[in-house]
Order: sequence, then structure tokens, then C-alpha cells
Amino acid sequence: TQYFITFVALLVISLVVSSLTARVREQAEAAVQREKQTAALYDLSKDLTSAADLLQVANIIISQIGNAFGRDVAIFLPDDKQLQIFASSANYRPDENELAVAAWAYQHDQPAGRGTDTLPAASLRCHPLKTSNGIVGVLGVHSKDQTNFLSSEQRLTLAAFANQSALALERATLSEQARQAEILRATESLQTALQFAKIQ
Repeated sequence: TQYFITFVALLVISLVVSSLTARVREQAEAAVQREKQTAALYDLSKDLTSAADLLQVANIIISQIGNAFGRDVAIFLPDDKQLQIFASSANYRPDENELAVAAWAYQHDQPAGRGTDTLPAASLRCHPLKTSNGIVGVLGVHSKDQTNFLSSEQRLTLAAFANQSALALERATLSEQARQAEILRATESLQTALQFAKIQ
């Protein structure tokens, strides 16, 4: 009886130690992953400050988020008030169903698709890219492994990436609009000068 009690006690202790060890390992892995994603967020912010145009901004976002989460990434932007695919990872092109998920996220200003309450069967997870001036587009994240879902912590980190991306895309869009307006003014000035020269 004494040996049996000792055996049971040792078995219980070993199970508790094993459980604690597994938990510590999971926490350590989560901390490493969190550190990688925080570093990636910093890199994204740093790289975006040197981006010159809208396409370059989009490519930086796709590259950094793709590396941080190990997923394909797509950016959807409005064109004549209709959402269109603007840029995506090299080997990934969203299909019509995924574009519909992105359009829903854009119209309703809510995340949609994989791992959300709206259209959860979709293979793409979409986040509205929102600034203080409104929604500038949609960020789509597509898992290469359809059995792999984002954890709650990863979803929060992805939301931080989306906020940074929205600000950068808005800045690049406004810069592009200002550049186009300057070209238009220069063209009009040149046309006026030519007309005045003809009159003379």
C-alpha cells in the first residue's frame, strides 16, 4: 500500500510538472512570436517613411505583413467608388469570392471573412483600412494553410499593422493627388501661355 501511494504521488507530481513545462514552453514561444511581430511592426513603420509612391507603399505593406504572419497579403483600394485589387503577394491573386468579402468589409467598416463572425467560411480575412478621414481601402490576409487560424493575440497585432498601413496609404494617396493637381496646374499655365502667344 505504501509503495502504491508513493507511486500515485510521484505520478501526480510528474503530470503537474509536465503540464507546467508545456505551459512555460507555449508562453516562451508566444513571447518570441510577439517579439518578432513587434519588430516587424517597427520595420513597417520605418520602411513606410521612405516610400515614394502608392505602389511602393503597398508593396512594403504586403512584404512586411506577409513575413510577419507567414501569409499571402492583398490590398484593395476604391476606384470610382468600387473596390478593386490594387496589389497582392507574388503568387497570390484573390478570386471573385474573396473580392466580395473585401467589398463587404469596405462597405460595412468591419472585419470579414476567415476567423470572423461575417462570412467565416471564406479563405481570406479582410480588415478595413480606416483613418480619421474614413476608409481608404481593405487589407486582405490569406493563409497558405487553411487549417491555420490567427490567434487572438495575432489578430490584435494584425489590427495594429492595418492602422499603420491605412495612414501610409492615405498619405501616399494625398501626395499622389497633390502631384496630379500640380501637373494639371502646370498644363493649364502652359496652355494659357501658348494661347496668349498666339494672340500676340
